[in-house]
Amino acid sequence: MKKRLLLGGFITVLIACIFPIVSYSQEQPKNNIEYFSYELIFPKNQQNRKLGYYDLLVKKGEKQTVQLKLNNKSDKPMKIAVDLNSTKTNSNGIIEYGSNELKNDKSLDYDFPTIVKAPEEVLLEPKSSKVIDLVINVPKKAFEGYIAGGIRLQPVNTEEEPSDEETMVKNEFAYIIGMLLSESNVEKVAPELELNEVYYKLENAEDNLFIDVSNTKAIFIEDLETVITVKDEKTNNKVFETEKSNMKMAPNTKMLLRIPLKFPLYDKKMDAGDYLVDVQFKEKSGLKWSWSKKINVKNHNDKHKDSLESDNTDSSKISIMFIALIALFIAIGAVLAGYFYKKSRKPKKNDKRKNKIKRSITEKER
Repeated sequence: MKKRLLLGGFITVLIACIFPIVSYSQEQPKNNIEYFSYELIFPKNQQNRKLGYYDLLVKKGEKQTVQLKLNNKSDKPMKIAVDLNSTKTNSNGIIEYGSNELKNDKSLDYDFPTIVKAPEEVLLEPKSSKVIDLVINVPKKAFEGYIAGGIRLQPVNTEEEPSDEETMVKNEFAYIIGMLLSESNVEKVAPELELNEVYYKLENAEDNLFIDVSNTKAIFIEDLETVITVKDEKTNNKVFETEKSNMKMAPNTKMLLRIPLKFPLYDKKMDAGDYLVDVQFKEKSGLKWSWSKKINVKNHNDKHKDSLESDNTDSSKISIMFIALIALFIAIGAVLAGYFYKKSRKPKKNDKRKNKIKRSITEKER
């Protein structure tokens, strides 16, 4: 009986090794966003009170305090993290007002967090409200257009978390409020695009074209469209073309467009050689910008082949190791199973003795 249990236990361990048990991560509790709210307190210089953000007409060199009301509707204390950020433009042509890792453009004269100050953290008592101050130090030098940024409000989760962060699914929610500062009529400011760089890069065995452009003026660009065409320099034949629309750009920001070169027109990969990239942009008022840049693709096919071979080699190694491991467990299981089977077939000493006694009794009866 013990040997059967031992054999069963071994088989169970073997199955567990080959087919590991899948565990599901624990969902983190909500971070109190449903119990938190805010109210904008507009000052006299708010240009439009129907907006859901601050749009302030300011004067150079002045200092102004703007207020914001925070509400805690829960029956527990709540901490609110306050974060200030300059507006940025991401690679999809979407304006970011919250925290991000995008770099400032060289054309940016006034970074929002250096102009506006706020408390980094606010403690709200249960079922209470608190008004916080946003202190604005307008630059002494006059500026045109906007100084734009965002105020991020996020409840801080104060509950104790498990030590193993990998077992948690973190759902972070926050409110973001925009703030625009201007000194004059911004409609007089026209946007201006500058092309920083055009380059080709192979990423994850895929051809990619990168277009790096900057909006060098302190004004928003709306409904931005682009048409990008790639031509073979020798033949002037078009090998790729794509369009992108409904993009926006924040004032004094850069945008790095990533264009996957899937070649829908000719269904082929980009060969090594020289190419001309024509870049055209157009915004809603009719302003247009266009550039033509030369790029060079060196040994593309070799790099692509090496990348694929590397991926295939790694996958093959993993597959071979996995198969070998399974075969080893099966072999060990077969040997142990055979051993226990033979042991179970051998008669025990007690059984031999019982057989002898039984035979002697039978002979006496005869």
